[in-house]
Amino acid sequence: MIRPVLALAAVLLAGAAAAQGPSRAEPPGAVRRLALVAGANDGGPARPRLRYAISDAERVARVLQQMGGVAGEDTIVLLDPGEASLRAALEELRSRVRRARAGGRTEVLFYYSGHSDEEGLLLRGARVPYGELRRWLTELGADIRIAILDSCSSGSFTRGKGGARAAPFLVDASSRVSGQVILTSSSADEASQESDRVGASFFTHALVTGLRGAADASQDGKVTLSEVYQFAFDETLARTERTRGGPQHAVWDIQLVGAGEVVLTDLRGSGATLVLPAAAAGRFFVRDSGERLVAELRKHPGRPLELALDPGGYRVSREEDGRLVEARVALTQGGRTELAGAGFAAVPRELTALRGDGVEELARVPVDLSIFPPVSFNGDRYVVNRLQLGLIASRTTRLRGIGLAPVLWADEDVVGGFFSYIGSSARGRVTGVQVGMVANVAGSLRGVQLTQGLNLVRGDVVGWQHSSVSWAAGAVTGLQSALVGYAGSVSGAQLALASVSGEVHGAQIGLVNVGSGVRGVQVGLVNVGGHVRGAQLGLVNVADGLDGVSLRLLPIVRGGEHKLLVLGDENGILSAGLLLGSRAFHTILSAGAQRADSGGRLWSGFGLGAHQARGRFLLDVDLLSQQAVDAGANVLATARVLAGWQVTRSVAVVAGPSASLFWAEEGFRPGLGGLLEHDLGADGGRRAWLGFAAGLRLGPP
Repeated sequence: MIRPVLALAAVLLAGAAAAQGPSRAEPPGAVRRLALVAGANDGGPARPRLRYAISDAERVARVLQQMGGVAGEDTIVLLDPGEASLRAALEELRSRVRRARAGGRTEVLFYYSGHSDEEGLLLRGARVPYGELRRWLTELGADIRIAILDSCSSGSFTRGKGGARAAPFLVDASSRVSGQVILTSSSADEASQESDRVGASFFTHALVTGLRGAADASQDGKVTLSEVYQFAFDETLARTERTRGGPQHAVWDIQLVGAGEVVLTDLRGSGATLVLPAAAAGRFFVRDSGERLVAELRKHPGRPLELALDPGGYRVSREEDGRLVEARVALTQGGRTELAGAGFAAVPRELTALRGDGVEELARVPVDLSIFPPVSFNGDRYVVNRLQLGLIASRTTRLRGIGLAPVLWADEDVVGGFFSYIGSSARGRVTGVQVGMVANVAGSLRGVQLTQGLNLVRGDVVGWQHSSVSWAAGAVTGLQSALVGYAGSVSGAQLALASVSGEVHGAQIGLVNVGSGVRGVQVGLVNVGGHVRGAQLGLVNVADGLDGVSLRLLPIVRGGEHKLLVLGDENGILSAGLLLGSRAFHTILSAGAQRADSGGRLWSGFGLGAHQARGRFLLDVDLLSQQAVDAGANVLATARVLAGWQVTRSVAVVAGPSASLFWAEEGFRPGLGGLLEHDLGADGGRRAWLGFAAGLRLGPP
């Protein structure tokens, strides 16, 4: 059993060395982009809590990593930070820029969504003055410095000394530009607004839509800073002209020298592309499979428009001249899907309650009894029922009570409950309980949904959803328990044999867990996540990026680190350890050799560790368990602290003390021992000592 473990470790060592490729050193003239993205819902006790600042920041970070040339390890994301956290992140980014400048050209983008006033950013009641941010931006040392603020009165940030309005960029890209740009969501005396309908702030919603291709006016497959500003300005103003907050005007301040464009996103080679044909016109709304609005724009006829999106299914609605039509498309990785005009179908307008004179009230029918569709107390009227009973079919506009029937539905919403053997459907919200066999369908749900067959919720679930198969296109806030569970996003817990979700804010517990992004914990045999901020506990963990802990036998972090640790210790064991994980935590797979009187001995091991780096200084704390391959039952457990110095970008010298415990069969003494060696048992099979290890840590910093 032990020999295969050693062989596996050797294979993984070789594979990781090949996958690691060259170091992070940039070729001459290369551009390295770094980003600090912060979202703060909490502005302090005197400010109302925002709903979408955090999700705004996550959307911006995602589009920068997908199409903006910012690597996962070069992105710092802060969610609801305090003043101290933001200041520490600003200093960390400054030190990263200082190191990156040695490799070539550097460009930095700082994005903030949250509360602010005329004097600065507001984080949990504390203020970070605009003047301090301006000094940090100016002294950063990067060739291009871009700050984007989506907050109230953020236009005050553009009023600092030395800020003169400049003309838009020249189109000659033969030379590079340098300097800084400040882009704010509102002028100094305006409020920045967010919307429940778009699930974001108006400005960031327009900004992300523009970065995904809607702003590409030149149709060259690249979105420049001037293009996205003009798009965000127009869309934000158009969407806020009739809101209670009043018109909102984006503002920018440019201090650039040199000729050329600053390209923010490159649409070429993106994951999937949705093409709106040249003849298409109107206001388009693009929603993903979770019914989240991912893009909204006004398109004029005359030129096609391309949007770079994630692969998957989408519902595209078009509004023009009072008509609403929609189509469904499936986007594939690397594919271009054109939205043909023939694919659109007319949809009825949602029935809403209107205010004012001359508006006909809904008829009120206490009880509707429907045997077949032609037989109904409701008839063809828009009605409100208190109780709904039927066989095969029963329809109401609004249900304020209980529906009991195979196959019944409500056009708008249900407040009360649905009970059905086969059936139950609500196009709008359900506030109460749905209990059924084989089916239960709702536009949205607040409360409890129980069935032994199937739960389908097109909107959000707030409460508990339980079934053999549970499906929620929107967000689950609470608990979803099922044999197979799917949710657009989870804020709470998802318990299933197989759990699939978009963003996870809480816990996923099952044999197989899949989440596009995780802020919490995944517990299962196999865990798959996008960017994980929290913990993954399982046999196999896969993540695009990891800011937290991954406890597993086999870790795969696509945006993480893979390093080789070569050490010699007081026991005469020369070992090679493969470190797999994130910048902060890693798993260790080790293999080593020891010279002995009998000719030699082989060791294999597994461990966990934590890593911290400050400039060139680094510190590792590791827990490691090793076994002698050819000597039966024995365990060498070691705790060590390794301090190191980064000599070059890919080589660090490390050394430090260790403490070891050894359990072995009677008579097995493989030449182990160090300072203050002590026998813990009469047979000498258990010993403890202090030791020392030194060696090299190979890999980029």
